[in-house]
Amino acid sequence: MSSETHEFRTGEVPGDNQCIYSSVVFGFDRSQMINISSIRKKVANFIRGQTGIHLLLNTDCQTREDYYRQIEEGTMSGSDPERHALADLYPNILFCVISKTSSNEKEFFIHIDTYVKDVSSYKKCIIIIYDQAANTYIPLYLYDKINHEEEKTNFKYNDAVKELLREFIQKQLNCRDTK
Repeated sequence: MSSETHEFRTGEVPGDNQCIYSSVVFGFDRSQMINISSIRKKVANFIRGQTGIHLLLNTDCQTREDYYRQIEEGTMSGSDPERHALADLYPNILFCVISKTSSNEKEFFIHIDTYVKDVSSYKKCIIIIYDQAANTYIPLYLYDKINHEEEKTNFKYNDAVKELLREFIQKQLNCRDTK
């Protein structure tokens, strides 16, 4: 796999508070019929069962139960505990979130976080861009330029994929230094 044969492209999902979950569903195999509401409930219940997690920081939630309810209802989306819960709930998937964070009108930073329960056992990779300025998540998929077809999650997060991702970040996100 190289830039000669493959490239990353952005997928389309609704631009609402569901977009991280829409991006996750976008990356699932078509055979997995999982709806967003179901994933939200699973994530909220998983976090509910965790102890010692600081959840209420940087939120308008008054109680932990309010926090869980907001995840379930879709008024909160994409928090770090949610990302970790997704990794625990779907241990065969490595979730890669590329955050584009603005420091001012002309400068921004790119930060890449990976979430996986066990790095040695994942089978698929879902890559999502988080644009902080727009507060939106956008899924990426691999496009096979030779066969002209999408390859959503049938790849490992290896050196070839990292190089394709670096090229995508440089070209599509206009970020020169990705090292």
